[in-house]
Amino acid sequence: MRQVGDLARRLSIESCGSTAAVMSGRRHESSMGRPSTSTEALPDGLASNLWKSFAQIFGAGRLERELGATPPDVWRRGLAGLVGDDLARGLRRLVKSGTGFLPALGEFRAMCEPTPEELGLPSERDAYLAACSMSWRLHPSVWHAAREVGIYALRHEAEAKTRHAFARAWSKVVAQVRAGVVFDLPEQDAPRLEDQRTRADRVAAMRQHIGELKMALNGTTGAAA
Repeated sequence: MRQVGDLARRLSIESCGSTAAVMSGRRHESSMGRPSTSTEALPDGLASNLWKSFAQIFGAGRLERELGATPPDVWRRGLAGLVGDDLARGLRRLVKSGTGFLPALGEFRAMCEPTPEELGLPSERDAYLAACSMSWRLHPSVWHAAREVGIYALRHEAEAKTRHAFARAWSKVVAQVRAGVVFDLPEQDAPRLEDQRTRADRVAAMRQHIGELKMALNGTTGAAA
């Protein structure tokens, strides 16, 4: 426990330097006329500075034994598409976690990804509730996730049946927003969806009214007898 505590304190001190190293790599890539991101692999400058940061945090010897002295191709490909800000975010979260272990590739990638809220999106729970109530104005992305699950299912089926499906759909939407996709609510669909909700509400109200009339008539007939 003491070792973990010492490591956490060391991480807190060195996190600013680690972040600066990553950002320096990003500036270097730009000054050389190379793109700061790659869809195939993390650029050399960013990968090298990330590895230097890992070495500062966990020790060069340990890093070399567990992951290698230089960034392996699987890590460079696995972190493709990330920029300096993303890697800095991952390093800050790694520091905050206080872990004494080198992260797995998937674990560190998740640390680098912005949360839905950081992207200006609602949380998964808020998005689900908005989808169930057809409140598309919360964010257009809610409509796109709801469409994949099914509007009728979200409005009429139990949460136990639709929540997991919506979580999967929402995860896809968030990933698309991270990749730069901008969602809009199709104008031709908005009135139609609103009409569907209005018709459903009218039918429900009519059925309730008919039921009340039947009860009233039965009561009148019984009184007359």
